[in-house]
Amino acid sequence: MKGDFSPKLSYQAGLRIEYSDVTGTSKTLNQVNKQEYTNLFPSVFLQHKISDAYQVVYNVNRRITRPNYRLLNPFVYYIDPLTTEKGNPNLRPQYSTNLEMDHVIKGVYQFTLGYSVTENSFQQVFEQNEEARSSTLYTANFDKTKNFNFQGVVPFELAKWWNSSNLVQLNYNKFKSLIGKDLLDISQLSYVLRTQHNFSLPKGFKMELVGTYLGPQIWGMGEVRGFGWVDAGITKSVMKDKLSLSINGGDLFRTQWVRASVNFAAIDTRILQYQNEQSVRFTLRYNFSKGQSFRVNSNSGSSEERKRLD
Repeated sequence: MKGDFSPKLSYQAGLRIEYSDVTGTSKTLNQVNKQEYTNLFPSVFLQHKISDAYQVVYNVNRRITRPNYRLLNPFVYYIDPLTTEKGNPNLRPQYSTNLEMDHVIKGVYQFTLGYSVTENSFQQVFEQNEEARSSTLYTANFDKTKNFNFQGVVPFELAKWWNSSNLVQLNYNKFKSLIGKDLLDISQLSYVLRTQHNFSLPKGFKMELVGTYLGPQIWGMGEVRGFGWVDAGITKSVMKDKLSLSINGGDLFRTQWVRASVNFAAIDTRILQYQNEQSVRFTLRYNFSKGQSFRVNSNSGSSEERKRLD
């Protein structure tokens, strides 16, 4: 449903009803798991154009996120001699109620305030075997998580050949759930900083430089230390932009090391893992298009179901 209250105020509202009946069978474990549920997903979108240079957008919705199949599969993966990971066939979908207020100034400056409450949220849980001194990692549903967030996007033109876009994101997360016989009740303010710079260089060269830093954060039972990384790329176009060659480097200084710890109940674990993001990619593109532009619809089946295979 769409409508207009005034020339400067418009709205859109919708309601989606969904019924799911899911059955999973593990032939290895001779185990059958069944889930059946019906849900309502309302959404309201309100756009207020205060002036030609300033508008505010309000968005309220309820969403569902289903676990991917790897998280559901009860198969056991061996990470190291003392650590295993397994799927949880009883994992239920998570539901989030989201409120968002987006301020757009001059069409380029964007400041967003948001609040969300998530039921049955997906979180990683460690289960410890005291006798074997080993740990098993799996994903479980927490009772409830809350998130307050702010995001600001500010672009700058530092010179005719140098443009910059900068992002600041603040998140206040609160986790509360009963894990076994122990209550987890923690909260933390975390942040993300990102700066992107685009350079138009002589002789048709273009360069992009991106720096990102994730501050310390909590995620369920775990605490993750802050870390950052730098990506860069350079492109050269020839033949009237028909042919372009790009060289892109990811995590140039190999700094995407995740240092995490879990200190909850009887569990005291330290984790050091590299994300394997350091890379160099060469891309050669040639534009064969001629005549009127057209669009190819490549969607087939459910895109959400394809994502669950990852």
